[in-house]
Amino acid sequence: MGNVITHMTMSLDGFIAAPNDDPQELFDWYQAGDVAVQHASKDFGDFHVDEASADTLRDLLGNAGALISGRHLFDITNGWNDAHPTGAKVVVVTHEPPTDAAQRWPKTTFVGGVEEAVATAKDLAGDGDVSIASPTIAQQALDLLNPDLTIEEQLQRDFPDESIGSLRSLAGAFQFSGEDVDKKIRALSGGEKTRLVMARMLLNPPNFLVLDEPTNHLDVATKEMLVDALKDFDGTMLFVSHDRAFLRGLSNRVLELGGESGTDAEPHLYPGSYAEYVARTGHEAPGVHH
Repeated sequence: MGNVITHMTMSLDGFIAAPNDDPQELFDWYQAGDVAVQHASKDFGDFHVDEASADTLRDLLGNAGALISGRHLFDITNGWNDAHPTGAKVVVVTHEPPTDAAQRWPKTTFVGGVEEAVATAKDLAGDGDVSIASPTIAQQALDLLNPDLTIEEQLQRDFPDESIGSLRSLAGAFQFSGEDVDKKIRALSGGEKTRLVMARMLLNPPNFLVLDEPTNHLDVATKEMLVDALKDFDGTMLFVSHDRAFLRGLSNRVLELGGESGTDAEPHLYPGSYAEYVARTGHEAPGVHH
């Protein structure tokens, strides 16, 4: 069984699937460089991308098993003409599949809900990875919570091999103590659901996290809890944030885009923490702080 990866990208290059997106930029990227990478299907020509993208693309092609997509992404790409560039099998979450789906996209599977999509994609992927493409990563994660379960029941279902004691300790670390673990998920506030999603992620963490403004919409207490939890993360994190407290708490390398003028073509890499970056450059990053 491969990994299940949740991300915000429309396909391979970080092109976000928002309502007004034009996919032409993405398709142009497939042929925008000098390095040839063989397509997953022999029926297509090679990709031609820049050298920095080539290794990433090879990794994606190497273990692509199945992609879970929403209907909007499916529509603006025309379902990748029933042949996703990575060679992955596609599962589309929609309440209204196209009426001609069986004729136009016979290799694509249409399901009515996220949980069904994950189960279906895992079966289709075999030993390959399952990638969940979503414009709203937080909502996608929240959709994987069962509103009819309690917090403890959700954790037991997700991690059946863990002891009750370890699951209660995990819940307690995210401020679910005592009778809180018996709350139904449907009764939780948005912040509480976010904390539960964080707890689930950190009990079985990936080795690489991409975080885009992770503290948006979080209260101060939850932000501090997230920073404390991520300090113990053993993998690699790449994050974009305007929250200076988050930057100070976690960064050990800073990549500055645009430079002081905001127009520099090349990024500037600063080894060391965000505090060292501020000391070296003499200015804070634009953003928020508390």
